[in-house]
Amino acid sequence: MANEHGLFWNSQNGDRVYDANDFSEWLKKFYTTGVFNGDLEVTAAGGMTVSVSSGYVNIEGKVKFFSTPTTLTLATASGTYGRIDTVVAECNYTDREIKLKVVTGTYNTSPTATAPVRTAAAYQLVLAQIDVAAGAAEITQKNITDKRMDSNVCGLVTGTVSQIDFSTVKAQFDSWFDDVKGTLDTDAAGNLKNQIDAINDKIGTTDISSIGDGTETGAISANASNISQTQAAINVLNSSLIKKLTKTYTTSSSGNIMTGIPITTQCVAVFPTKDTGDNTVFFQLHLGNQNQWMVFAYYMQNDNSIRIAPNYPIELNILYL
Repeated sequence: MANEHGLFWNSQNGDRVYDANDFSEWLKKFYTTGVFNGDLEVTAAGGMTVSVSSGYVNIEGKVKFFSTPTTLTLATASGTYGRIDTVVAECNYTDREIKLKVVTGTYNTSPTATAPVRTAAAYQLVLAQIDVAAGAAEITQKNITDKRMDSNVCGLVTGTVSQIDFSTVKAQFDSWFDDVKGTLDTDAAGNLKNQIDAINDKIGTTDISSIGDGTETGAISANASNISQTQAAINVLNSSLIKKLTKTYTTSSSGNIMTGIPITTQCVAVFPTKDTGDNTVFFQLHLGNQNQWMVFAYYMQNDNSIRIAPNYPIELNILYL
């Protein structure tokens, strides 16, 4: 019925009838599958238990609000081999429900996480991966890797515009910057002015006897149109240069960094202002929930990405237009 007439119309004598699948099909065109920003965070809860905070999840147009935190218990660790468990939000189309559960990983000397189920019967989003070492009796926060921002296994719910991946843009910028860093100083706009001043100095020593009436005023008058067009082009170039904000931020209680840059401004990259010698730290840009861009900071541990702790000072360069 939905394919024939579209969505949604008031029914007249039963000629426009819709079901839950019609509504889901409509909803998933407006919101991407994932968890809502800040919701369903997995934290250690003592012993072999973890807690999943309250919040919303949207899976292919099926939505559920978990109004209170959910406690989940992991299976007892092996005394010989480790494993990687995953905490998932699962939409079960047969049971017609969305629930939170732990998927126990496979024991191995080099364990890997189980891929989320994506079938006609069930659809899983991975909220976190948990490193269960051999002989472990307790799960701590350092054993938990937040996967909510990983669009390959979960992702954050956004509007009709998909989540933005700036990795390609940053790679292009790095390539460009390597080419021009020898001629541009850190203040690109100021350097542009220096170059204009240098050109003006050259004009002052150039033979202009054959331009206009042979005087400096005459030469300028004769080229007034070209000078005006050049200045306009310089103004456009100056206003379109990539800007850089250097600032020391402190991560919030949830490990986030609010940049202060409004979301109406396009951010293109974020990176440390200087090489600390630790190449395992990396950053991700996200649309924030306070009308400004937000940064997530991570470090690598045992091939897993770990969020940097709250109240941690980080000096960053943020490039934006």
